[in-house]
Amino acid sequence: MSSGQGHAQESDGQRAFGDPVIVSDEEELVLEALRFPSADSASTVSWRLWIPKGRPRGTIQLVHGMAEHIGRYDALARIFAGLGYVVAGHDHIGHGETAVSPEDLGHIPIDGGASDLIEDTHALSLYLSRRWPLLPHVVYGHSMGSFIARLLIAEYGEEFDAIVLSGTANVPAALSSLGLAVARGLALVRGERAHSNLVNTLALGSYNAAFKRPRTDFDWISSDESVVDAYVADERSGYQFTLGGYTALLGLAHDMVSKQVAANVPHDLPILLIAGEEDPVGDRGKGVLAAASLYREAGVERVDVKLYPAMRHEVHNEIGKERVMADVAAWLDEVLVPYAGHRFADPEA
Repeated sequence: MSSGQGHAQESDGQRAFGDPVIVSDEEELVLEALRFPSADSASTVSWRLWIPKGRPRGTIQLVHGMAEHIGRYDALARIFAGLGYVVAGHDHIGHGETAVSPEDLGHIPIDGGASDLIEDTHALSLYLSRRWPLLPHVVYGHSMGSFIARLLIAEYGEEFDAIVLSGTANVPAALSSLGLAVARGLALVRGERAHSNLVNTLALGSYNAAFKRPRTDFDWISSDESVVDAYVADERSGYQFTLGGYTALLGLAHDMVSKQVAANVPHDLPILLIAGEEDPVGDRGKGVLAAASLYREAGVERVDVKLYPAMRHEVHNEIGKERVMADVAAWLDEVLVPYAGHRFADPEA
C-alpha cells in the first residue's frame, strides 16, 4: 500500500466510484475530481480531492452550505492541504455540478431528500476511509453542511475522529415543524419544484435586518465586501430553494436539535463549534451555545466553542480568517494527538 491508500475503485452498496481524474498536478498538491451516483437515484454527485504531496496526516471532509458549491471552498481546502491533510468535498443534490441542469439548482426531492443529503455525504466518508484507512477522519460542516454533519455523526459517529461545525444553528423544533408544514402544504398545491417567496422570507428574510444600509441581500455572509460580491456574481450561488429544497433543509434543522439524536453521538467524539458573533444563522452565538449545551448534556466529553467578534456567517471567508484557521488547526493538532505515530500513513509501507 502506498501513502496509506487503498484502491481508488470503491463501492457503497449499489454505488460505484470510478477512478479519479487528475485536474491539476501542482507543486504542493494534486487536485482530483470524481463522480458517483447519488442516493436520490437521479443525480450524479460531483466532488473534488485536494491531496498534498508527501505524507498525509489525516483527511478532512468539507460539507458545504445552502445555495453554494464546493468550488467556493478551494482556498480553505488549500489551507488544510498545506497543513498535510487530504481534503475532499462534494456538491450536494441541487447544487453546483451535481445539479442536473441550471433549473435544478436549489431543488432537493421532497420525499427522502434530507436523508439523501446525509447518505451522499456518508458515501464520500466511506471512500476516504477506504482509500486512506490509516488516517484519522475529520468532518468540517458549514451552515446547512453543519446540519448534515450533525445528523451524520448521530448515525455514523464511530467512523469519525473529530467534527468541526461552522455557522450552525439550533432553531427550536416547533419552529422548524411550522416551516415544514407550510412548505409541504404549499408543495401539495403548487408542486415541490415551485418557489415560494413566503417560505424564502420566513427562512432567510431577517438575516440582513441587523446590518445597517446593506449593499446586497447577502451582506450577512461576510463583512468582506469582495466575498459578498463574488457570491452575488456567482451563478451557482445565492439562488432560491424550491419547496422541496426547503422541506429538506427544515427537516435537517428539525431533527438535529433532538435530544435523542444528540444522545446517539459517540461520547468520545471531539466537537468544535465556530461562528461569528454577528452571524444571524446562529442567532449571534445563542444558537451555537445552545447546540454546544445539547451535546454536553448528551454526554459528549469534549465540546469546544469559539465565537469571533465582528465576524458574520462564513468565518472561513471573513476579514481575519487567518486567526480562525489557526485556531481550527491548533484544535485538530490537540484532539488528533492520540493518533500520531501509529495511525498516520507511512508512504514507505
